[in-house]
Amino acid sequence: MKAKTLDPTAVVLDDDGDLTLVVGADEMKFVVCSRTVSRASPVFRQMLNGPFIEARPPADSDDPWIVTLPEDRSETMTVILCIMHGQFAKVPRTLDGYKLYRTLVLTEKYDMTEIIAPWVKGWMGSHNALVNEWGFVSAVGVAWEVGATATLEALANKLIMTSGITRNGVLLIGNTLIDPKNHSLPLVPPGFFESVATARSMILEGLFRQLGQVVVNLEILVTDRHTGTSRRPEAYCKRAVGTWDTDTRKVCHAATLGVLHAWLGQLLQYAPRPAQYMVHAWVPKSSYPDSVNKAIETIKTFKFDLYEKGIHSSGYSQKQPYGCSPIAAILEDIDKLVTEHRVTISKENIARMKKQQQKLGVDWGFLSKSN
Repeated sequence: MKAKTLDPTAVVLDDDGDLTLVVGADEMKFVVCSRTVSRASPVFRQMLNGPFIEARPPADSDDPWIVTLPEDRSETMTVILCIMHGQFAKVPRTLDGYKLYRTLVLTEKYDMTEIIAPWVKGWMGSHNALVNEWGFVSAVGVAWEVGATATLEALANKLIMTSGITRNGVLLIGNTLIDPKNHSLPLVPPGFFESVATARSMILEGLFRQLGQVVVNLEILVTDRHTGTSRRPEAYCKRAVGTWDTDTRKVCHAATLGVLHAWLGQLLQYAPRPAQYMVHAWVPKSSYPDSVNKAIETIKTFKFDLYEKGIHSSGYSQKQPYGCSPIAAILEDIDKLVTEHRVTISKENIARMKKQQQKLGVDWGFLSKSN
């Protein structure tokens, strides 16, 4: 039974096609072979041959066999149907990140990832492009669906450093809001955004704790107020090294503390409580709206021009660009925090991604090495 359609706008993929698919909001029509579609997709096979409304009309019916797929995209379906029907000349040799993502959403929905195997390497491009140039939703979805483990891991750790957050705990990635615990994005690994949000929070917590401890240490060094059970903090002043320079060192620490208060006030909008020596004397880490990268870049701008203010009689060498300030040590500690909280892909997710690689007959080792 040929598809009964007089619509001249229909895309005919099989001259003897017995089925018309009406796809997308634009209701684009495709004349296809139902057996070809069923062989390529277990989901289509069940849908077209099972007890569903999409099944073939009775043999004695004059009604055309039409299946409507309003939630799918006609542009993406065109690529998939051309592959199914062997019209390879019409299959694009390249796809941008978003189109590839939409294609994979469709192949995953209809359980037919294998059919794109001959084209997927050409569509994927390089690891660096995937991580740094594609939109993050497309990149995460593509890496997950094709089993590019190293790429997915790199994306997770990039998002840890670049994501902001709202007061309600919703991640802000670029201009997109994502609730880590409640989102409907397709092709996202289980717990992916929760891991990103948790690691981001832990890094910022450590960063704020370190900054707070520096404030406490400077207050102790300036006031000499510390209990007998606590160790006196090591001096931050690099210039006043003799016992006769105690007063100069104290002035240096006081000036550093004042400058640090001013800078932290801009960064974190905190209210210092020096008498209580509180490490967390500012807003909670979850309230900090900007990214980890933004916090680090802001800290790098902290200036402690104590020589110019006349506190020390000579300048600093190139080996001490931050002078007597604690910023160099803080930045070193931040690097350790970032390394400590790097996200790695779980064993369960790795197992799933290996299966995807086997479906496609690919090894994505080249992605992690390409530029």
